[in-house]
Amino acid sequence: MQKYINMNIENNKVFDYILDLIKNGNIVSGSRLPSERKISADLSLSRNSARESLRSLEIMGITESIHGSGNYLKGDISESISFMLKIMILLEKFSEDDVCSFRKMLEKAVCSKIIEENDRIDELIEKAEKILNKDEKSSVETAKNDKDFHYLLINASKNSIIISFMEAISNIYSEFIDSVIENADGETRKSFSEAHFAILQGLKEKNIEKCFNAIDFHYKLIDLEKNKYE
Repeated sequence: MQKYINMNIENNKVFDYILDLIKNGNIVSGSRLPSERKISADLSLSRNSARESLRSLEIMGITESIHGSGNYLKGDISESISFMLKIMILLEKFSEDDVCSFRKMLEKAVCSKIIEENDRIDELIEKAEKILNKDEKSSVETAKNDKDFHYLLINASKNSIIISFMEAISNIYSEFIDSVIENADGETRKSFSEAHFAILQGLKEKNIEKCFNAIDFHYKLIDLEKNKYE
């Protein structure tokens, strides 16, 4: 039986039970889980223990409970990952700088994957250019275009694990990056735009080094702006 951190024996049994159902293909994303009665009978647990274990899964964002219908397996784990990351930041297990650094590494991995494997890169570039060529009349629009551009790249990776982690990190990242960009002066916002176009140029040329340098420049701008308000 797989052991989970700070989980009692009953929880471990229920978690392994659910994992086995997933492994065997009996449930998929969006599927209704077995009832508390069935789980308690299959595992020789009390109904209360089964209920509490299912509640733990819901708190972690793995399942959702629909009143009068039952418990369902969620397909999007990014929300639960984001929640856990926020808790870790509040507990000072790691910082926003750590989140930025990890996101930067993932973005480099995304660009590498796009260049190496994406057979629709011309379509991606066309969509990216439409975002970057939008007329930015305010810092709020700059922040939105920044978010749209990076989300486009993330989804182009076609890697569900990268997408889930990037979405989770972005939920935290956007809470302060929006503020950073919105408070930046016109010259700095122009530099952000130049960084985006440099990333795109690297993708056009299928030049990984150019992409990496542009990503480093983008995050250096973030650090410089963020440090102004610390």
